[in-house]
Amino acid sequence: MPDEQDAIVIGAGLAGLTAARELGHAGRRVLLLEARDRLGGRAYTSHLGESEVELGGAFVHWFQPHVFAELTRYGLSFRVPPEPTRWSYISQGRRHDSTLAELMPRMEELFGRLFADTRAIMPLPHRPLTVEEAVAAVDHLSMQERLDTSDLTPEERDLANAVLSTSCSARCSEAGLTAMMRWYALSGWSFGLMLDAVGVYPLRTADLVHALLADGEPVVRTSTPVQAVEQHDDRVRVRIRGGEEFTGSAAVVAVPLNTLETVDFSPPLDPAKQAAARQGQASHGVKLWARVDDAPEPVFVMAPDSEPITFVATEQMFDDGGQLLVAFGPDARRLPPANEDAVRRAVADVLPSTSRVVEVTGHDWCADEFARGTWSVFRPGQLTGALGALQAPHGRVVFAGADLANGWNGFLDGAIESGLTAARTVAHLLRGDPAGGDGEPVDMTRRPMVTAR
Repeated sequence: MPDEQDAIVIGAGLAGLTAARELGHAGRRVLLLEARDRLGGRAYTSHLGESEVELGGAFVHWFQPHVFAELTRYGLSFRVPPEPTRWSYISQGRRHDSTLAELMPRMEELFGRLFADTRAIMPLPHRPLTVEEAVAAVDHLSMQERLDTSDLTPEERDLANAVLSTSCSARCSEAGLTAMMRWYALSGWSFGLMLDAVGVYPLRTADLVHALLADGEPVVRTSTPVQAVEQHDDRVRVRIRGGEEFTGSAAVVAVPLNTLETVDFSPPLDPAKQAAARQGQASHGVKLWARVDDAPEPVFVMAPDSEPITFVATEQMFDDGGQLLVAFGPDARRLPPANEDAVRRAVADVLPSTSRVVEVTGHDWCADEFARGTWSVFRPGQLTGALGALQAPHGRVVFAGADLANGWNGFLDGAIESGLTAARTVAHLLRGDPAGGDGEPVDMTRRPMVTAR
């Protein structure tokens, strides 16, 4: 390995892998440092018995342009799960059994009322601050505050809360209204399309991780948690635990927002970045997997965030009458994935009494020191108050990650978008053009005001 790199990329999730690939294609020497003993970050292909499962992010959709371009580039595909006919939900402490055919039109109308102002506030979904004054007027609100002030009935609020708390990976009171507005806008301002876009079609993420790595061919060091990033003139020095140091002309820090304050930066980060890192994003939920027997029909159950599990659905049907289920909950502290007995009970509680939970698994992303949360969901005020600051370069250090994306923030697509943007910024820095080539700092969050239609 050369003594000095053109670029050091910290974090080998999809954002870091994308940045490393792009810089490698540009002929730059790239060192990729990963704290874990595996690559992929919050994308993590594992096993439950004989079945492969995705413990982290996995869902893709043709509405997500960056990840779909990578699927095309590498010849990858996604899986289509069985479609349920029954939709069960918990409301006011009671279980209700309905059908997709009955509930989908109702949910479409319900979300249309709940997010009626979203098209005017976010007319260009991949540029979330296009109409910044309109966004700022609602960015202080939590998702729960919008629910509480809506004209929805108690049952409708429970239905909406179930979808939204699952999406937030937290209680609706903790997540920003604008975080869910972004999802709704990116999905074409439609509940049905949003449901399709955010949680139906899973990718085997290990395939994408391996493809990005093979294409970029960076020098890789795993099990190397970064402790400090120091800048001196036109050099960046990165120190890992144990004291070993690496030097480069620029660095990309592609770590989750909730871990950013564990890295010591010299000179210190600006106050806005430090404040956002201290606060962190809101998610602290769980993603769980269960193999169940004696379940002849696809399962689709939702519950409000007063319950430990807010969503359960069938991912795969087996010939022996069993199923592979995926489940989500809003609080890993309430339902720790490592507590197998508690997970079994929670999953069994939402299934028909005839079904039997055979085995379960999950990864505790909140207890994971290199994640400290699940996917990115901004808190109230963070879209207008933190996104631009988090995206801004810090001298010769550039930041990336799904948490910083303009579009699909928190998704595989957002990680790739951010990695592409970071690589472009580093390329300008390495050419001696820190302003990005047009005389202005690189800031993709703000664009000239447009009139919402």
